[in-house]
Amino acid sequence: MTLALPVAEACLARHRVRMLGHEGPLLVFVPGFGGSQASWEPVATRFANKHRVVLMDLVDGHALDPGDGPAYDNLWAHGTDLLEVLGALDARDVTVVGHGLAGLGGLLAAIQAPRLFRQLVLLCPSARFLNDPSGYKGGFTRDHLNALMDLMAKDFDAFAEVLAGLAYGDKADPRFARELAARLATQDREALGVRLRQRLQCDHRADLAHCTVPCTVLQSQDDHYVPPTATDYLVSQLRHGTLHWLDASGHCPHITHPDVVERALQSVLHA
Repeated sequence: MTLALPVAEACLARHRVRMLGHEGPLLVFVPGFGGSQASWEPVATRFANKHRVVLMDLVDGHALDPGDGPAYDNLWAHGTDLLEVLGALDARDVTVVGHGLAGLGGLLAAIQAPRLFRQLVLLCPSARFLNDPSGYKGGFTRDHLNALMDLMAKDFDAFAEVLAGLAYGDKADPRFARELAARLATQDREALGVRLRQRLQCDHRADLAHCTVPCTVLQSQDDHYVPPTATDYLVSQLRHGTLHWLDASGHCPHITHPDVVERALQSVLHA
C-alpha cells in the first residue's frame, strides 16, 4: 500500500514519525500504551548506524483530536495505523519492534499484510490481561480491574502511582515511576480511563495463530502486567514464535534496562 503524497505527509505528521539513519534494513519502533517514541530512544538510536530507524507515536499515546476516540476502541485500529505509516514510507521487508500492546498491534498489522514484514519483535506482550474461566491466567482479575478504575475516579494521584508501580516494578529506580505518574497527570482523565479499561479487557488470543510472520518475544522477569503463564500461552499459539527471557525486571525494560534490550535485539537481528 503506497499512499498519495498529501495523504502520506498527513499520516507521518499525525504519528510524529521521525527517521534516523539513511541506509540498511527498516527498523520500526512503536511505543506501548500511554507512552511516546521517547521511550524507545535509548535503544533505537543505537541502531541508526546500520539501519533506517523509524520512531513513531500511537494516536492514543498523545493528545487526541476531536473525533479520534471511537476509532481507537481496539488494537486493530493501531494495526491499521501502522500499515498506513508503512504505506506512507513505501516500506517493505520491515522489522517492527513493539512494546506491550503495540506489539500486538504490529501482529495484527502483519496478519493483514504479511508481505510487508520481515519479522516482529514483541517486548513484554500479552494477548489477554484478564484471567479467564477456561483456566487462562492473564494476571488480572475483574475485581483488580474494577478496583483500579475506582481508585482512578476517587484519587487520581494514587491511581497514577499504582499504575507506575505496576509498569516498573519494585526493583526499578523510583524516578521512572515518578516520571510516568507525572506524564499520566497531564492526560485527559476520562479518555485515559476509557483506554485503560479497553486495553486491559482486550482479548487477541484467537488472532495469534493467524500470524505467519516470524515473531520473537522479549520478556523480562517480574512483569506485573504479564505473568509467565500469559507469556508461555502467547508463544505457544504463534506459528513461528521464539521466546527470549531478558535479564531485566518490570514491564518497561527498554526504559529501565536499555543495554539488555539492545543486546537481545542485536541478537535477534543477526540470527
